[in-house]
Amino acid sequence: MRPLLARTVFLGFLLITVGIVRNALYLQGQHNSGVDDLPMGYADNPALLIPPSRKASSPPKHADYPYVEVAELPAAADEVHAVQRELRARGYEPGPADGVAGILTQAAVMAYEHDNGWKVLGVPSNEILKQLLLGPSGAHTNSEASVRISPEARKIITLVQKNLAELGYAPGRIDGVLGDATRRAIRGFENDRGVPEKGRISGKLIKELMKVTDMTLANAR
Repeated sequence: MRPLLARTVFLGFLLITVGIVRNALYLQGQHNSGVDDLPMGYADNPALLIPPSRKASSPPKHADYPYVEVAELPAAADEVHAVQRELRARGYEPGPADGVAGILTQAAVMAYEHDNGWKVLGVPSNEILKQLLLGPSGAHTNSEASVRISPEARKIITLVQKNLAELGYAPGRIDGVLGDATRRAIRGFENDRGVPEKGRISGKLIKELMKVTDMTLANAR
């Protein structure tokens, strides 16, 4: 090959190589500049660049509350037994520790709930057991005026009202609501029976009523 032609070919190859290198350096500079211009933290966390509509949404948060309004299923026998044991240790009278959520146990739960200012449900639930074991939490208290009553508790209150009315204690309307007249009637009955006046449903109240009326565990459930 002639020297002039060889030099021409070499010079053309060199110019092409220089052009490729310059283009590569330019593109790299543009990429780095784009990353450096991002807000702090975005370059190190690519997930932040995902559009909001593409990100997984978090489940909504709901306020903690230790009780359900109505027990949907009967509590397990061992759970009821544990609630009975803990209530008895705290001076409530839930009846025999037999794992059965009868009227005495429900009434004892109602007394415990009432004394702590909670909704009166009368259900020996796992939530009640946790409160008994860990101690009552003031975060779940309610004013007496706002207390709602479960159907289970309402039945027991109605039964107490009927028996107090038959005994002449004037509990007011037989409506399953623990109103002022019913509280006064309970206190009057407790005073006559020589037991501490509480004015609320309890296992002790049910036991005293059973002594002077035809109420029994069998017909009270």
